[in-house]
Amino acid sequence: MRSSVSAILSDPAPDTTMSFPDYNQSSADHAKLLVLCQHIGHQLKTRTFNQVVEAISEVQEVRVTDKTGAVRNIKVRYTDRYPTENNEWGEFQAHRRVLGVVTVGACSSQIELAELCRLHEASRAKYSSTVFDTRCVVFCLPGRSSESSDSDKEANGEASENGDASDNSDKAEGSEDGDKKPDAPPSWFQAQTHKTRLLQYYGDSYNTGLKADIQDFVASLFWILESKRVEATRDTSERIPLLCAPFERKDFVGLDMESRNNRKRVLGRLKKHLADVSLQAGLMAEAWNYYQVAADVLRPANDWLWLAASLEGLCAVSVVLQEQQMRGVTMGARGLGDQEMVERYREAVIHYGKYKHAGIIETEASIKAVLVLVKQGNFLLAAEFLQNIVFINLQMNDAEKIARFLALSDLYDQIGFTRKSAFFKRVAAMRCVAPQNPQHDWTACYRLMLSAVPGYSVSLTSSTAPSHGWPALQVQLLQELVGTSRKMGAHSASTRHMTFLLEHMFPVLSSSERQDFSAQLSVLSSRAGSTPSPVTLEGGAILPPVPLYSIPTVTKFSPLPLPPHLTPYPRRTAQVQSGPFLFTPIQFNGGGSARSSGRAKAQNVTWVAGDVAEVVVQLVNPIPVEIKVPNMSLLTEGVAVDVFPSQVTLSPQSGQYTLNLLVTPKEEGQLRILGYTHTVLGIESVCPLSGVPNSTTDSALVTVIPPLPQISTLLEMQSGVDWVPATSPLTLFSGQTMDLRLTANNVGRESVGELSVECLVADGGGPPPLVRVESETVASFLPLQPGSSLTVLLHLTGVVDSGNSGAILRPEDSVSVTSDSRWSLSLPSSVRSLTTTGHPSLVSQASMGSGGRAGTPPGVQTSAQQVTVKVQYSGVGEDLTWCRKVVQHLNLVQLPSLVVSRWDVLPGDTQHNCFLVLDLVNKTNMEMELTYTEKKTLLIEAGDMCRVPVPVIKCSFSESLDWVGGQGVAEYLADCVNLSWSIVTQEAGEEVTRSGVSGLENITWTETMLDLLRRPPLVAEVKVSGVEVGEGGEVEHMVGQVMMVDVKLLNQLLEPVCDCVLTVRLQQDSVGTGRGVVGAGAAGAPGGGTHEGGEILPGEVMEHSTMLLPLCPGVFKLVVSSQVRFRDKPHSWRLAPVVVTVRI
Repeated sequence: MRSSVSAILSDPAPDTTMSFPDYNQSSADHAKLLVLCQHIGHQLKTRTFNQVVEAISEVQEVRVTDKTGAVRNIKVRYTDRYPTENNEWGEFQAHRRVLGVVTVGACSSQIELAELCRLHEASRAKYSSTVFDTRCVVFCLPGRSSESSDSDKEANGEASENGDASDNSDKAEGSEDGDKKPDAPPSWFQAQTHKTRLLQYYGDSYNTGLKADIQDFVASLFWILESKRVEATRDTSERIPLLCAPFERKDFVGLDMESRNNRKRVLGRLKKHLADVSLQAGLMAEAWNYYQVAADVLRPANDWLWLAASLEGLCAVSVVLQEQQMRGVTMGARGLGDQEMVERYREAVIHYGKYKHAGIIETEASIKAVLVLVKQGNFLLAAEFLQNIVFINLQMNDAEKIARFLALSDLYDQIGFTRKSAFFKRVAAMRCVAPQNPQHDWTACYRLMLSAVPGYSVSLTSSTAPSHGWPALQVQLLQELVGTSRKMGAHSASTRHMTFLLEHMFPVLSSSERQDFSAQLSVLSSRAGSTPSPVTLEGGAILPPVPLYSIPTVTKFSPLPLPPHLTPYPRRTAQVQSGPFLFTPIQFNGGGSARSSGRAKAQNVTWVAGDVAEVVVQLVNPIPVEIKVPNMSLLTEGVAVDVFPSQVTLSPQSGQYTLNLLVTPKEEGQLRILGYTHTVLGIESVCPLSGVPNSTTDSALVTVIPPLPQISTLLEMQSGVDWVPATSPLTLFSGQTMDLRLTANNVGRESVGELSVECLVADGGGPPPLVRVESETVASFLPLQPGSSLTVLLHLTGVVDSGNSGAILRPEDSVSVTSDSRWSLSLPSSVRSLTTTGHPSLVSQASMGSGGRAGTPPGVQTSAQQVTVKVQYSGVGEDLTWCRKVVQHLNLVQLPSLVVSRWDVLPGDTQHNCFLVLDLVNKTNMEMELTYTEKKTLLIEAGDMCRVPVPVIKCSFSESLDWVGGQGVAEYLADCVNLSWSIVTQEAGEEVTRSGVSGLENITWTETMLDLLRRPPLVAEVKVSGVEVGEGGEVEHMVGQVMMVDVKLLNQLLEPVCDCVLTVRLQQDSVGTGRGVVGAGAAGAPGGGTHEGGEILPGEVMEHSTMLLPLCPGVFKLVVSSQVRFRDKPHSWRLAPVVVTVRI
């Protein structure tokens, strides 16, 4: 195609007699009479002339009845300009000659009328060789100058809907009759004898009369034409003139026209001329026959030019016949078929191409063929004829070449070749400003460029990049648009085109092109401004704003949830489920799996009115130059917000850059974030999310809830008398209590109406510490006003990790006492037993007695957990649905301190007390100070064990009844036993004293131990010889005297006891054995030593008396023991022996 255009733009061929082609001519025009309509004089404005011509042009066809009574359809073609050079070709083709001239003018005086007649005759003289008849259409402007007539005409709006001339107003001022409407034209405008045939009109209503006059004029042309046709057909002279094309006349000078070949030529041309005239006269059959005869005669004579014209005439007759047939009219001729017509046109074009002076004829023939093929739908063959037009070299000026390119563009558009059509428009545009063109028309160039854009699959109003077409051509076209609009001074349009080029063609641009175009856009925007508003062009076209998505490229755009301490949560209220369904496994609110839902659930973001929120934007600079984004903001819809614009500078071809845009919603409701705005390279862009690459949504929805209070918290720990910030990890020994202080400050603008503090310990490698929160005082601080604060104390108490410390104390780790003479303890299982009384499955730790050292202590074992302090708070009001939570996490390490390894219970001095004997192990790496009674303290080295007896007041029998399997005894012993310890540790270079209390929670108590820890069920009273003796008391007695012993047992329980058995014995310790036996010097007495009392009801007393007779002196023990059954469970006990000294 470029070679074709080069052929057109190359040096012109030798001059021809025809001026330029008629690109609007069709095959049907061969049957039309050509009438020239010209504007003469200066009184008639151009607009009025155009209205008159439109009225004249409505007469397209006139039905005339000939002398035989047949009706002829005479068609007319009008033109407002026609070169006389083209009129010379009327002998070659009759439709090219001007047969009638109609001039249009206006006058206001007889002198002006005479001038119009003169101008009319001058116009007629130009075409005198072909013109049959003429008319001069004259409008009267009575008593006015030309200027006043035009102004009055425009003021009164006399351009009526029927085409009335505005210059004929009869309402204007300055007429002969004053303000009156004239009833008749002036006398000088009356019909007079003029050489010129005048069509005179006065007033407004001329349209109907003008059409009738033009129909009469066309009819007169027909009769003249018909007479000449009849005359030519009846001419029988032997010497027939040779018809010639303008360039042929000099070729036949001096030739023998009587030769056989020339005679055929003369005859054939005559037949062809008669065919042209017959076609114009409406005789289709005669025209068809004449064309057939002419073709048959001219072909053997090798008269290719006229043969081509005859073939073209056959095609013209066929086209006219097809049009008539489509209207249901039969003209008495057959015509050519579609394929035959194409072949005739092809042959005609080939013959025309043999003559260099017939280039315009060849061009017009090709155009007619194209129009025929368009109707047939044969677009590919039509493209071949158009390609032939391209290669026809004609001598033209720049304006004619532009018209030729535009004609080719229109024809290519008709056959669907949109890109070729756009190409020729683009070439025509470039021709408007070609260096050879002395008058550059940048406006016309830009207008043609815009019309060519759609042909390259580019839509300047589209918001997306072109999906079809050749990117290189599209880039070049857009560059030419930028340059053309800049040359014509339309800086706004040039800036918009460059923005379109850089944005939509960005993926296909090279790195250097991106850099170059970015620099150009920066310069253009500095001249035209940067508002994102539509640009309206001169022709009315609107260029919408083009947002820059590519520079910079946004790879992520998402609203962020509020920080964890500001995140709102729904307040959980206790809801009582009603109805038959108490449980359902179905999860609502999108809780299903990705497989069941089919898509990922969008993140639900909730913001709080009045709080600053963030939208994260990730940016990438894809061009090799630094870009500055001085103003990047958000595009929102819904609730009112305050957006804080940000600025950023991106380095050349930078990677991911994260920018957080701040926004503060002012009220509650739904906030829709539609996109973002920014200013880059001087261009303000409004970028909706729908245009962001790889975006799956057109907006981000955020729920804005009512304002909530905001607090800050500080967690401190006590260090001596000071409070210091608590830092992880916290070290806590078992039994140690650590105090924490939580301070909550109201740093927001809302009051705090509800606040709760909760301390949780996550599951770790051991038991969690005991937690206690002093939340009772919180209510006294509420509502907490802005700027106020409150404090809450928390207490953490370490717990022994029985799994790691080895202090799993089971019954086999203890030995019940069955003898009152001595007791033994099973030692810890960490070392080999050195005693013979330990449990065979346990290995006792080597002990050197109380406080003795036992080798190297084992490694200290720790237990790590996470402590979470959670503060939940909300505002003031009744219908509160949202709250906030502040959560602080601390790592806690629990270390063992004082551990009970073995234990046992020994009877005390009386029935009201006993001794708890414990083996205590120091599990720390420091020396430990132990206080186990108010006045007894000892030191235990790291890893050592010591055995301590702790006196315990027995529990009343009634209270101990709830000790099922030892449950409840720990609470009782916690009040009786206080194993306080303290150690000194080195922390941050300072000595810190830690203290705590070791508990007895992990001990399992046997029934024997429990009996020793509780008081007897019956209260005993012992009298010796009438004197009451307490437990462990001493009495003296004489040998041989009877000792009276009275014992009373009182039931103070609320239930009876059964099977009561009372035993009284006087025994003496055997020497060396330590065991009590009945001495030989003791003798029984009446009453017996054992008494069975049976059942004792509540409040009753069982009495028993016995007599004893000591027979030898010595020290004896009076032992009183009892046994009962209570609730089907036996209980036995004995009182502390009474020491009896028997003297002589």
